[in-house]
Amino acid sequence: MSAFRELIETLENMLQLYKALYGVALKKKDQIIHNKIDELNVSQSQESKLLKQLAEFEPIARVAMVKLQREQGVRPKLKITLTEIGKMTYNPADRKELSGLREAMGSVLNDLRTSNELNQQLLQQAMEYNSFSLDVLFGAPDEEVVYKKPTMQPQGLKRPGMFDVRR
Repeated sequence: MSAFRELIETLENMLQLYKALYGVALKKKDQIIHNKIDELNVSQSQESKLLKQLAEFEPIARVAMVKLQREQGVRPKLKITLTEIGKMTYNPADRKELSGLREAMGSVLNDLRTSNELNQQLLQQAMEYNSFSLDVLFGAPDEEVVYKKPTMQPQGLKRPGMFDVRR
């Protein structure tokens, strides 16, 4: 198999994994919004497996790129982009195929980045809401400005809340 075909197959496999990651990210958004913690844990496990698979494909793609550069008679560079590989490909059909894959990967990665940023914001908001709810129910935690010996500090929960049941 030529180095170009090896690179294309590896990139196609990576594209499928990125698409699967994007699908998981979309599921995670719904799970975060609807507070489905158990399903979110399953999604994170799936995401970890997909990332591990992607990590296995990256060195294969790098090796294929180095082989392709050698086949083209170019001194191999380890950090070369798909755009640069496309420029050194002589066959127009191969160049078009590589360009299409590069654009598809870029699009999926952009969507994945946007989705992950949204999920991060949703998680941050959920944590802030939970913190606010605890503060409303139990009051803000009392923080001493001056250090006291741990043995001198009162034991137990010290959060007088707005909803004190003794009143």
